[in-house]
Amino acid sequence: MLVYPATTVLMWALVLAGSVVSAGRVLPAVLREVDQVMTLNKQVTLHAKQRGVGLIEVLIAVLILAIGLLGIAALQAVTLKNTGSASSRTQATIQIYSMLDIIRADRANVSAYNTNIYTAGDGSGQPGTMMGWLDGLKTSVAPDAMGRVICIADSMTCEVGVQWSEERATGGTDTPTEITITSQL
Repeated sequence: MLVYPATTVLMWALVLAGSVVSAGRVLPAVLREVDQVMTLNKQVTLHAKQRGVGLIEVLIAVLILAIGLLGIAALQAVTLKNTGSASSRTQATIQIYSMLDIIRADRANVSAYNTNIYTAGDGSGQPGTMMGWLDGLKTSVAPDAMGRVICIADSMTCEVGVQWSEERATGGTDTPTEITITSQL
């Protein structure tokens, strides 16, 4: 059994009816009717083909938004890493000046503060002492921070340094970061 679209059946029915009545007068009217039906059918078909396109556009917009939000989250993570690194550098500088002030307060014992190598605190230091300063580095700069003091009593100059690892920072390496300040007492 053959199935014809409704527009085809309507077109042939109108053509046959028009040819029976009068081929000259009815046929143009029939053709106009058929043309209108065909145009309507094309519009319905075009609308049917467009169905779901709006949903796809929304899905693409959501995907682009999600990628943008992931980029912002990654940027925030890098910013937090760099902020931690800057904070460690600032605290190291403050701690170096703190140690220089401790040494200035006890100029008579300048050579007693020499470590000559980077040394870590053992947790037993009292505030205002060398060991207290080394312990303070671990809490204020980084858990693995170490300090070094090299004083020359003859010229009354001291070099104070702090060293720590910045592996967690952006572009961090295994090479320790070091800040050293030399000052005359």
